[in-house]
Amino acid sequence: MIDRIFIKNSPTFKSLELDLKMGFNVISGASGSGKSVFLESILAIFGLKEPNADLVEADITIKDIDKELESLGILSEDKDLLTISIKRLNGMRYFINNQAVSKKKVNELTSKFAKYISAKNASELESEHALNVLDSLIATKTSDYEMLLENYKQDYKDYKLVLKELEVLREEEQNIANLKEFANFEIQKIEAINPKVGEYEELLSLKKKLSFKDKILSSAQPVLHTLDGLDSVVKFCENVGIETSAFLESATELRVEIERAIDEYENLELDTEKTLTRLEALGDLKRRYGSIEEALSHLNIQKQNLDKYNNISFNIESMQKKLSTLDKALKDKASKISALRKASLPSLSDLLTSYAKSVHLDKIELRLEKASLNTQGEDMLYIFLNKTDKQNLSSGEYNRLRLCMLCASTSIDKSKADKGEHVLVLDEIDANLSGVESQGVAALLKTLSTKYQIFAISHQPHMPLLSDSHYKVLKNKDNSEIKLLDFEGKVDEIARMISGDTPSKEALEFARKSLGK
Repeated sequence: MIDRIFIKNSPTFKSLELDLKMGFNVISGASGSGKSVFLESILAIFGLKEPNADLVEADITIKDIDKELESLGILSEDKDLLTISIKRLNGMRYFINNQAVSKKKVNELTSKFAKYISAKNASELESEHALNVLDSLIATKTSDYEMLLENYKQDYKDYKLVLKELEVLREEEQNIANLKEFANFEIQKIEAINPKVGEYEELLSLKKKLSFKDKILSSAQPVLHTLDGLDSVVKFCENVGIETSAFLESATELRVEIERAIDEYENLELDTEKTLTRLEALGDLKRRYGSIEEALSHLNIQKQNLDKYNNISFNIESMQKKLSTLDKALKDKASKISALRKASLPSLSDLLTSYAKSVHLDKIELRLEKASLNTQGEDMLYIFLNKTDKQNLSSGEYNRLRLCMLCASTSIDKSKADKGEHVLVLDEIDANLSGVESQGVAALLKTLSTKYQIFAISHQPHMPLLSDSHYKVLKNKDNSEIKLLDFEGKVDEIARMISGDTPSKEALEFARKSLGK
């Protein structure tokens, strides 16, 4: 749940800090007071709307959220608490626990516990979600159903992998002659050169030495002559009492090294043309593959590819058999899943219809139709209201039907057992509804509030009458504020919603009596 929200410099709030409550939270106020602006700030925290303030910050409590944060590489001091901040810093920047993140990452994290009922992104009535709800219902009655679903999903994943491999093999088979020719060409080229690791560098070093051979040898004799003349130096040192043993030892070692170098250069022979040709061939391999090591690695890969191409018919046949086995296993499991779904369809239909009655909707009909194999089996689940497809429903009917599906999902899904663990945001869900329809929506939201922390804007009195917390947005000259209403405040606001800015005595009495129930 959202424990606290802070908004600074939004279009209607200069500075707003609000401690929020669990359960059913209703927001009301005169038109233009800033209700939607406040709701947009909440949605911005979940990455569902663009931020409308210089700073929006919220403290949120979700059980064991530290595990989700850890998977995203975000530190957490409290295992159940996270703080999301959005700041205007040369553009909007997002933070989780003071660590910079992307808006996408915020949305990925919060989508696990926050839901927004709006005209866009309505997934509750799509086949995928409806099948998930139906599967959850079946799992409460059939102990091994979840295992059946998991096994099917794993088989489907394996099936798609094998199918992809088979498609690659078939593409290669169509072009097998060219592939074999190219593999043979590269193998022969590399093997013909027969490169050795380090050979290129050795030849370069040898070539460099050879280019200096004449220069080195021509300068060698003067150096040796200089060393021969050291006798006069030694004799002088002895006459003046200077120790020369170390000097003589070093001079002797130096002469040995110089003579060794001269000998090496005198015996240095190289077939220049052959060496240049070899360097060119090795250099070509380096340019093509990056290094001699990479060229040798590529040689092994092409040998493996050639072996695969030579055995491609066998590989395709083997892959086809594997695919056929997986296809049979998939269809067997999908058939069992479909049978269980068909048997449980009336139960889900009855559950949805029970919620539909409370919001004055006609009977809900569910149709399970066969589809091609997919991640959920071989079924598509379509929802009709009094035989009318969801695409042809009015916006009011559509949103109420979504609420019915949400209620059904929540009543089945035991993972939402803790009150306030999940957040549900609704913007004027009762707009354009009659009084009895609005009353039914309010009752459904009250039911949902046992599992969700709900935030809803309303212009009708039915939601405030059932709310756990009623907030009023008050617009001043150049700023708005939000006030949590006490009992008398609720009475006055509900009466205003019924009879206008000057509440009638009857409206006040009705509000007081209804709240007192």
